[in-house]
Amino acid sequence: MKRKKSILVLLLSLFFVITGMEAKAVGTFVPGQKEALIQEETLRSYHVFDNLFVGINLGATYSAFNAYNLNFKKMGDYLSPDISLYLRKWMSPTTGIRISYEWGKNKTLDSPSRDIIEYSRYGGFGDVLFNLNNVFGTYKESQRWSVVPFVGLGFIRGVGNGPVGSTNNLAARFGLQLNYRITDALTLNLEGSGNVLDDNFNARVSGVQYDGYVNATIGISYRFKNSDNNRYFKKLSVTDAVRSGSLADADNQGKVIQELEKLIGEQKNTISTQAQKINDLEQQLLSVADKDSRFNLNNAHILSPVLTFKINEFQILEHHEPNIFLVAQALKDNPDMNLTITGYADKATGTSEVNKIIANLRATSVKRKLTNDYGINPDRLEVISVGSEAQIFEKNNWNRAIIFILSNKK
Repeated sequence: MKRKKSILVLLLSLFFVITGMEAKAVGTFVPGQKEALIQEETLRSYHVFDNLFVGINLGATYSAFNAYNLNFKKMGDYLSPDISLYLRKWMSPTTGIRISYEWGKNKTLDSPSRDIIEYSRYGGFGDVLFNLNNVFGTYKESQRWSVVPFVGLGFIRGVGNGPVGSTNNLAARFGLQLNYRITDALTLNLEGSGNVLDDNFNARVSGVQYDGYVNATIGISYRFKNSDNNRYFKKLSVTDAVRSGSLADADNQGKVIQELEKLIGEQKNTISTQAQKINDLEQQLLSVADKDSRFNLNNAHILSPVLTFKINEFQILEHHEPNIFLVAQALKDNPDMNLTITGYADKATGTSEVNKIIANLRATSVKRKLTNDYGINPDRLEVISVGSEAQIFEKNNWNRAIIFILSNKK
């Protein structure tokens, strides 16, 4: 059982690693913006019944669980027929799934009589497949060869024969396919797999904790047409979408163009709204600073970098570094201006006194960083701790922050 659990963990880990690689290939999207606007080229959207295959494989099974006492001159005695039927679907150019029905025979050695006994098996598997051509390369619609490893779990029923009793087995398997595309519809498949089952599958329980057999098959698969009347994944750009056969009539082209214009307009409005919010916040902060006697500012404006912290946190962490770099660069670009480093804390936690201390520690840490790492003259830097006396953001947690104000001193 421990081996089975280890195999299952390995299968799941491999699946998540491959799908994780695939996820990283997808670009970062602006909320509300369609994929076609961001990527120069993208895959067409597909339905659940697209990218389907059916196939049949024929070959031989080698009953490997008796290898420890085989006469290698008679290895052929342990070969038996195997046939499988399957339905396969590619979810993406890199990852697919398959369900299959398998029938075959196995052979085992009867200890008392030393006779080889043949018995039947049948069952099904569910597999996850990975197209290595596309995992490590760029998907090409014209590719003919593909290398496809797979892993799977299934159920195998062993049919008793004489001293070999009937058994029900949970099985794990791993294997490799070599595929050659003959036509758009037909693909030639060479496949090998190793299968691991319970120790009693061959009616012999020995020191080995599992039984196993190996399949080697050749077969052919048929790929159905997709909803777009093609059999393979298609790449589209915005221009392709407008000019493609599915959008050939002027009516549809007009609708697509209108939709794209609408999305572009929405994005412009979003950018304009965000810019207005930033401007309003800047004016609000400067208004607060102008009324506070601790601030003595002239020709002031808020720098866009803002540092935020977790509760009770004041140390400078790695994710703060890019914003501090930008602040240092602004000071170097404006040598006649000084910087006010303003520390804030959220009002919902802690007391006013504690919050002021935390806010001061945050601002002081930033000043130390600018001085020690970027060579900024400490005389150009002023630390002010507002604490939780003023809340600059509506969201409570965002107020654990450092705000930078660049100005000429009065």
